[in-house]
Amino acid sequence: MPYFVYKISQDPELGKKLDHVDTFDVFKEAMKLCRTMRAEKPAAENYEVRMIFAKDTREARRLLTTTRKASQVEEWEV
Repeated sequence: MPYFVYKISQDPELGKKLDHVDTFDVFKEAMKLCRTMRAEKPAAENYEVRMIFAKDTREARRLLTTTRKASQVEEWEV
């Protein structure tokens, strides 16, 4: 399964806007691109760079847009 790199920004009208940047078969190459994009991001730009491991772009988009419920912390874990 490949690694997908996405640029995620907030659109006031549409919510999350996902822009597919690139697809990689090797984790190190995908991570290198993510780090480069984060380091070169202008301060005025409001977006985040995310990498996701999925079988196709459809699943990657679904995983990135799904909000997960926060895990419940038990009292003995605090």
